[in-house]
Amino acid sequence: HALLGRGAQAVVFAEVGASTEIARALEAHGVPWVSLGESAGAAGASNLSIGRPEGAVLAARYLLSLGHRRVAVIARPDGDVVDAVKQVVAAGSLSLEVLDARLELDAVQAAMGRWLERDELPTAVICDSDVHALAALRECAIRDIAVPQRLSVIGFGDAEFARRTYPTLSTVRVATTELGSGVAEAVVAGLKEDKSPAPDVSVKLIVRESTGPAFA
Repeated sequence: HALLGRGAQAVVFAEVGASTEIARALEAHGVPWVSLGESAGAAGASNLSIGRPEGAVLAARYLLSLGHRRVAVIARPDGDVVDAVKQVVAAGSLSLEVLDARLELDAVQAAMGRWLERDELPTAVICDSDVHALAALRECAIRDIAVPQRLSVIGFGDAEFARRTYPTLSTVRVATTELGSGVAEAVVAGLKEDKSPAPDVSVKLIVRESTGPAFA
């Protein structure tokens, strides 16, 4: 509402959805909006994926090639990332566990700790963000679980710190230039009332030290 009061001509929601109230307010003022993130936004929005499901597929296939068969995912249970990994799991006879990424970061790390207390651990974890991967690395360090010798960890986003963690973090890089252009194009299309689908954004698996062959 504050943005509308300041005369905003378009709004971009970055990985947060527009509530029904906000969507109605935007529609009432004739203001187009772009929903940037994993899943489709509210009706009336231009939806632009940041490539998280595609990145999860790259990660899962890579782990499969390393011999991993017990994989965990930190992501929204009802989201596109889990759906994408499930397809790879079904094709490769992997087992899959899901930790809800909608929890607060401390809760995600605590849940990760409970995972690591079990007798039979996953041999790899796919995280929907580098921040969640960092939490996983920290919990492994606290519990003296070697990465990647005992557990492989893959993030998403290729944040600046991913090259500075110990071990350095394998992750999925998003083509940020493409993403920026896609957002701009989606905003312009919205202003023109063009409902053409937004282009896909390229992603690339970046292999560093946090992934390795499955623990026997």
